[in-house]
Amino acid sequence: MSSNFDYLKLDELTTEYFPSAELAERQYASGQYSAELTTARKIAENVAKEILDQAYLGDAGTFDQNLRLIKSEGLLLTNSVVLDNLYRLKKTGNQSTHELEGRINYTKEQGLGTLESLSGLLYWLASEYGNYSAPYQKLIEPVIAPMYTTHANRLIYSMTGDNSSGKWPAYNGREKVGEATIEDPEANLEKNSAALREAAESRIRAYMGTAGVRFKLEWAELAWSKTKKGFFTDHDVHKVLDNSHVERDPELVDNGGREWFITGVDTVKSAIAAVKAGQPAINVPSTSEQPKIVLRPEQEDAVQRTEKVFKTKNRMLWNAKMRFGKTLSALKLIKNEQYARVLIMTHRPVVKDSWYEDFKKIGMPEAGYQYGSKTKGCRWNNCMRANNRLFTLLACKTFVDQKHSVAKLATRMS
Repeated sequence: MSSNFDYLKLDELTTEYFPSAELAERQYASGQYSAELTTARKIAENVAKEILDQAYLGDAGTFDQNLRLIKSEGLLLTNSVVLDNLYRLKKTGNQSTHELEGRINYTKEQGLGTLESLSGLLYWLASEYGNYSAPYQKLIEPVIAPMYTTHANRLIYSMTGDNSSGKWPAYNGREKVGEATIEDPEANLEKNSAALREAAESRIRAYMGTAGVRFKLEWAELAWSKTKKGFFTDHDVHKVLDNSHVERDPELVDNGGREWFITGVDTVKSAIAAVKAGQPAINVPSTSEQPKIVLRPEQEDAVQRTEKVFKTKNRMLWNAKMRFGKTLSALKLIKNEQYARVLIMTHRPVVKDSWYEDFKKIGMPEAGYQYGSKTKGCRWNNCMRANNRLFTLLACKTFVDQKHSVAKLATRMS
């Protein structure tokens, strides 16, 4: 079963919500509606805390108190749907949590409604606070995938309209991504084989033929993922294309869906490969690779301005917008100035993983630094003994201190 929430894995801020969202889908698909409602409520509670955190307001306490604070501060005045979803998920989740097991039989309709509210809420979160910019896609009802035999194999195809006659210019530069099945147990299932192409063309003729549009099949490939150990669907490929900012053509609408993309067949083939590798978007590096970090011009400008200020002063405030890249910019500043001791303080322990990953990506270990915290890198005392260049996460400071004051603070902490 593919997930409606794969896009959450594209951003470090939202990726922590993915396991719970996927769990809610699985609970719905298996008919565990009460458990699903409870899971969705917990997600909504964490989203409420995130909203307050982004507004630099503290956790008021209970879910209800947090919602009251969000409402009183007018944080969602222009997003009443988001507030409604939060209250709806809170209400249904409370009922399922506090009722005795088996006392209420929640219906499939209630479970699906909860998932739709959760889908809208998490899409808003990823768009508002993350880097996700793809258009919202209607929730696909989760189902437990049936067991496929060797006699029914699913394939993904990419096709376009044949404009050789010049009558169909609308299809130029457009690709439709669909799926079909092939049941011949002895068929050649290699990529773009004659057997796969024949199965795909048979499926395409079933709907394109009635429109009188000649088509051109460009690619056919078995929809089997070794990573997921199962078949995937054309919707999985659509999600990867959406996540990769490949636009859909709003004019070419077929069968009530929107499966035409403004792209070429090579991009579709890359999207299929991404699904097979378990990646949410095209060209997402695997976890074993360390991509080279190149700061954007505005980030480099912030670093250079701070270096100039630190020649005469010991403090610099970065009043930067959300998602500016303060972490990477701070790391680059530290690396350029070769500070001996760096202490990062934060009220959100969850950032420890992203700080550690960015620490490695920007090449701090190669510059002679060690990362010390309770869970990542080496322990503080061991780092102190092993290396005189230490980067440690105590618990983010909105300002970066000059090296002398940082060194002094770090020495007291030791």
